[in-house]
Amino acid sequence: MAREDILAMKAVEVARLHVIKKVISGELRQVEASDLLGLSDRQVRRLVGRVKREGDRGVIHRSRGRVSNRAYPDRLRRFGTG
Repeated sequence: MAREDILAMKAVEVARLHVIKKVISGELRQVEASDLLGLSDRQVRRLVGRVKREGDRGVIHRSRGRVSNRAYPDRLRRFGTG
């Protein structure tokens, strides 16, 4: 039995995935989806392509789980600036 990965998604991402899947299936046009999601037509087109290539993971933000570029190094956070 194949193991499926569990994806943690925000409610916004779940709603976005639902609309994008409707576009892929032909139930909704890209222009209608862009109005529903508050995105540009081009961004919807890019999301559709990403979901086709990567699956459900395509709607999750790329920066999730990464350390911020503005984060202080661990040694400064641990010991403070004193």
